[in-house]
Amino acid sequence: MKSLTLSAPLIQYPGISEDNDRLDLFLTIPNLDGEARTTPKTEIDIGFKRLLSFLERALEGIHEGREEALDGYDMARSIWQSRNDLSQVRLFVITDGLARIERIDNKNLNGIEVSSHLWDLRRLYRAVSSGASDETINVDFSKMSGGPLRCIVAQPEDAGYRCLLTAMRADVLVEMYKDFGPKLLERNVRSFLQLRGKVNQSIRRTIIDEPQMFLAFNNGLSVTAAGLEVRDYGDGTAELISADDFQIVNGGQTTGSIFRASRKDSADVSEILVPVKITEILPEGNVEEIAPRISQSANNQNKVNMADFSSNHPFHRRMEELSRSIRAPPAPGLQRQSRWFYERARGQYHDALAQNRTPAQRKAFEAIHPRRQMITKTDIAKFEHTWSQLPHIVSRGAQKCYLDFMDVVDKRGKYLPDELFFKLLVSRAIMFRETERIVSRRKFGGYRANIVTYTLAWTPTVDSYLGRVTKAQILVAVREAKGDKDADRIAGFKKPDMVEAAEELLAGTGWLPQPLRTAPLVDQPDDPEFEIVDDGEVEPQAQNDDAEDDPLPLEAAE
Repeated sequence: MKSLTLSAPLIQYPGISEDNDRLDLFLTIPNLDGEARTTPKTEIDIGFKRLLSFLERALEGIHEGREEALDGYDMARSIWQSRNDLSQVRLFVITDGLARIERIDNKNLNGIEVSSHLWDLRRLYRAVSSGASDETINVDFSKMSGGPLRCIVAQPEDAGYRCLLTAMRADVLVEMYKDFGPKLLERNVRSFLQLRGKVNQSIRRTIIDEPQMFLAFNNGLSVTAAGLEVRDYGDGTAELISADDFQIVNGGQTTGSIFRASRKDSADVSEILVPVKITEILPEGNVEEIAPRISQSANNQNKVNMADFSSNHPFHRRMEELSRSIRAPPAPGLQRQSRWFYERARGQYHDALAQNRTPAQRKAFEAIHPRRQMITKTDIAKFEHTWSQLPHIVSRGAQKCYLDFMDVVDKRGKYLPDELFFKLLVSRAIMFRETERIVSRRKFGGYRANIVTYTLAWTPTVDSYLGRVTKAQILVAVREAKGDKDADRIAGFKKPDMVEAAEELLAGTGWLPQPLRTAPLVDQPDDPEFEIVDDGEVEPQAQNDDAEDDPLPLEAAE
């Protein structure tokens, strides 16, 4: 690593790294005052201009007129010596301030692509905090409206838990949701699904028109917690003072409906009582095992897809953590990075979007989390089984494919995805959805799902093709994919040996036999990229809290 100081009052150029045919040039704009102040756009523009100017002069041979002892001589000479090999140069401006530049277009310098990349304090923080997880929720009822909750307590022997039954004022629930948001629902099989279905609208009407009947009409909340602080009265009742790891595992629609009615409709919810059952997982109990079973039992009379019951599986919780901390590279010319939103519990995306009150806030959220970059649990099953060459299982439908995928995950033991797995999944999502777009344009009718998965999964193997055709056909395949040299090398092999060698040669080439090839598409305007829909099996609509709304399509937005 070499260093060079440019003749600028505030701007230094600390390093240049060379990797084959690519050069990375770095420039810093330091404030060094410990404050998150805004770095003026003019300083950032000057920084990029100075980097570009240095690059241009280095390519022209500026080092030839300088003494070897001067700063920057070796760097300028290295760039000049690599001028015929360079194909890409990246300019990096790094600042410990905050910047608001959204887009910087790429440039072409004598056939070299030059891209600009701004790293401000926000982007540096995201890189450092990648993979960080949130702390558990602690609720202190003594500091909330109404104070501690008076409860009836029941504790079966040797069960690993105890239950507290109470009626909570709705304004306390609003206060909790205001403080913690969707984190209250992380162990719910799905988040609040918006006021679009019959159940949610019914809850809203009760809150607004008949608040006194809410306790009688509503099924209430089922909550899991740990570390309860109680004041026991010795008569089967106690006051609940505080609770750790407070999670609403059933009642997400009730919670969201009350909160929305309070905020959007300005409803007075202080007189509404909500029935609540709080299950404390004691130290001898297993919260990761008991909490999902409580959630499943509380929801088994509602319309809940099978995929929802495993929302709290460690695999999906880890995928959610990765999706919230890993950012995708900016699109060419853009400075803003985005995320691929993993929806562990159905409705999480809408819920997160709804937390942004103003249109500007929602627009900013959607800029970082585009709707087209949402991945669901059933999506993972489709993508992974397709690339595992199991298109026949994918074709059975989303729910059956998902159950088979989870069986595979469980057989792997305590496997948890890592950053590489997440990035591979995103790359597969991009290819899968682009293939969906192409197949849709060909208008094959109602077989798009089958065509897409079989198209991506097919590869010439012994079982799929090579073991079923003649030696001459095998040689044609190898010749088309790899060339005459490889085809001639295996031409004298016996059939079993030729099949084995051909399978290895054709792996990853994308070769297709003639019957599977299609003519190029005629140029025409693209259809909308794709729709993300829940293509699970349809069941009768249940009239109960947390019953699922009709599937909500999320149309892709450019």
